[in-house]
Amino acid sequence: MFENIKKLRELKNKSKTHRKYLSEKDESGYYVYEIGVSKEEFYSPLATDKNKIINSEIVARLDDVANCLASKDNLAIRIKKEGTSPLEVKDVHEALAESYSRRIVKSEWETHRYMKESLICFLVGILLFVGYVMLKTYINSNWFEIIDIVSWVFLWESVDLFFITSNVKKMEQLSYQKIINAKIIIQELQPVIENTK
Repeated sequence: MFENIKKLRELKNKSKTHRKYLSEKDESGYYVYEIGVSKEEFYSPLATDKNKIINSEIVARLDDVANCLASKDNLAIRIKKEGTSPLEVKDVHEALAESYSRRIVKSEWETHRYMKESLICFLVGILLFVGYVMLKTYINSNWFEIIDIVSWVFLWESVDLFFITSNVKKMEQLSYQKIINAKIIIQELQPVIENTK
C-alpha cells in the first residue's frame, strides 16, 4: 500500500519538476516541448518501415513531460530535425499512436486486474471479520485477534488497489492519450556552412 502512495506522490512531484520544460505556449494555447534530433535518432535501431519504434530516450522524456500537464492542457511537440533524411508528421503521429496505444491498453488491463483483486481482497476481509466477530462471541481466545488483524489487512489492501493504484493508472492513461493527441511540428534545421578562408 505504501509503495503505491509513494508512486502517486512521485508522479505529482515529477509534474512540478518537469513543468520547466513546458514554459512556452503556441498561438493555440498548446504547451510546446522541443526535441532536437535527426531521423536516425528519433526512431529506435529496431524500427522498420512497417513497425516504427520510437527511441526509448525520447519516450522517457515524453512520459515525463506528459505527466506534468493538467487534464485540461494540450501538448505540441516541436521536432527540430537535422540531417537530409525526411521525417514526416504523419509518420511521427503513427509511431506515437502505435507506441502509446499499446501502453494505454496495457494500463487499462492492469486497472481491470486491480479492480478484480480489490473486490476479492474486500470479500475475504469481510468474511474474515464476520468470522472473527462470530467466533469471538462464542469462544474467548487471544489468538482470534490475529484473524481481526488479517481481516483489516485485506480490507486496507482492497482500498489501496481500488483508490490509489487505479488513480495512478488513470493518470498514466491520461498522459499517454495527451502524447497521442499531441500536435506535431517539424522544423528543418539548416546545416551550418563553415567559411574556410
